[in-house]
Amino acid sequence: MRYSYLIKDEQGKEEEYKAMSYKKLLKKLSSNYKDQVVKISYTNKKKNKLIKFVKIKKTDWQLKYNSLLYILIN
Repeated sequence: MRYSYLIKDEQGKEEEYKAMSYKKLLKKLSSNYKDQVVKISYTNKKKNKLIKFVKIKKTDWQLKYNSLLYILIN
């Protein structure tokens, strides 16, 4: 993977994720940290250290997938 991201959630638990881009990281986080604010620390391609605070929400594809499962079950 291209970048490594250090994720810290509201309880203070830290995890390291690896992803090819920030956008792909957010897709990974949406399955683990629903409706939480997380701190994301990483170094970008210009070697600048960045810290972002992001509220993780459900994405459209998760909503479509959940509704599809509901239709298939019923």
